Amino acid sequence: MMDQAYDNGLVPVEQFARRGVQASHGVLCKVLFCDMMRALHEMAGIPSVDLGNCYDAVAHPIASIALQAFQVPLTTIVLSLSVLQTMTFYLRTGYGVSTSGYGGTRSDPTFGLGQGNGMAPSGFSAVSSLMVGAFQRLGHASDFSGAWSGLLFCLAAIIYVDDTDLLLRSKSRDLTMDQFFADCQTSVTDWGQIVLATGGYLKAGKCFWYMMGWKWVNGVPQLRTLRQLPKYKMTIPQKNGLPAPIPLRDVADAEETLGVWSCPKGDFGVHIEKKMEVGHLWVERLRRNRCPAGDGWLGFRYSLIPKVTY
Repeated sequence: MMDQAYDNGLVPVEQFARRGVQASHGVLCKVLFCDMMRALHEMAGIPSVDLGNCYDAVAHPIASIALQAFQVPLTTIVLSLSVLQTMTFYLRTGYGVSTSGYGGTRSDPTFGLGQGNGMAPSGFSAVSSLMVGAFQRLGHASDFSGAWSGLLFCLAAIIYVDDTDLLLRSKSRDLTMDQFFADCQTSVTDWGQIVLATGGYLKAGKCFWYMMGWKWVNGVPQLRTLRQLPKYKMTIPQKNGLPAPIPLRDVADAEETLGVWSCPKGDFGVHIEKKMEVGHLWVERLRRNRCPAGDGWLGFRYSLIPKVTY
């Protein structure tokens, strides 16, 4: 299925959980977006709107439509989804497998793609592809052009499974900050409604956003700090119908997304400090345990290095 989807260009560039692409590429894309906005001195918004439950919060009617769009045979789709709707699930923990399970029936089916299910990643890629397409058709993609090549392309978001960062760029230099915030709120609301339509939801506790606003001091452009920005209150749609507010972060406050601490101002000092803390903690534990030198080097190569490399 995925081979055919890649060959036919069905997987959007916004989806970074794809073959040959790593989460670090998504981080690099967001960093380059912020670099461009700082170089061009344009207003931009970066809402981080992560999903809740991910694979377990996918409505099967939408999943069926997405899989059919990926040219999966209807018989295969019906078989896979009907099994998920009526099967019995058992939990496996450190204490063993639970003796009692849970599941659905034909009259009360269980939806979702199932954590650990082999088709869940591919199925969610199909669903998220529809979500990105719907978001772009509402006019929320940011347009870019290559300075040398003149190549035109658009990018709406950075998506890695349930982690999503929307890339919102001012459509005109004549927009006021209030008008741009209204555009950002519309984009976030539309994305949240699309997520709800697929059976998912945005987890308010994991969501926040940045706003890159500018001021000129003696002709020199400077990013506005949080205190210098208007007290905007962005909200995200929720399943209960009541919008939930999400906090606005200062452009210099780093947050961890896709394993990297970054901020729109371009300061990676916090990320370096976090990696140094990991190294210092590992060294302290090694000294306390007094393990053999060979085991220490083995842990250094295959435990510590992977943690601080990414």
